[in-house]
Amino acid sequence: MAKAKKQKKKKERSLLEKGATITYRCLQCNVEEEIPEEVVQYFDLVDPGDPTMPPRFACEKCGGEMHPKEPWQNSLEDSLEDIF
Repeated sequence: MAKAKKQKKKKERSLLEKGATITYRCLQCNVEEEIPEEVVQYFDLVDPGDPTMPPRFACEKCGGEMHPKEPWQNSLEDSLEDIF
């Protein structure tokens, strides 16, 4: 079991090193923005709110709320497909 945990951590580090991003989409104007995964993970760690919800960002274009385009790994169902 410890070996699987080490492999998961190694894979996560590898993705961060490659500059992995998460696509966020504005709920108002539908603009998409690539946010570095390390930034999203940082906000997920420091946010005192519900840990099952992904970090949310404000759209630079219109100020609307941005959500991850794909299902969030820390929640059961939080993707744009579920909202619309």
